Amino acid sequence: MNPETNVTPAPEQVTALTAALWLLLAAFGGAVKYISGVLRSSEIISNRRFFVLLFANVFISSFCGLMGGFLASTVTSEPTWNFVASGLFGYLGTTTMDWLVLALRKKIGIPVSAVVPVPPSVHSSAE
Repeated sequence: MNPETNVTPAPEQVTALTAALWLLLAAFGGAVKYISGVLRSSEIISNRRFFVLLFANVFISSFCGLMGGFLASTVTSEPTWNFVASGLFGYLGTTTMDWLVLALRKKIGIPVSAVVPVPPSVHSSAE
């Protein structure tokens, strides 16, 4: 806040280059997570299946990372934190989006069970 004018400066605008870097970092995070999961798994998969799932993970992670970058840019204008958030959201993929929706729903008073689907095998009414 500027003490002379009592006005908070506007946050920096997100440029196309910044958004592209967020997408790239998020895609890389998603690819790293998928490849490390494949390497740890004992399951044998075909090359075609590997590349299709890799592409799907990169696509989903790119979206999640872009949302993470935008979210971080509302909190701080420091580019380093925005890039870190983008990469982390990309690595964690839809998990972080689920967390954000859950936090938002709790804030506005919607029950958790309406947000997070409970599998029938563990739901209390299934017994």
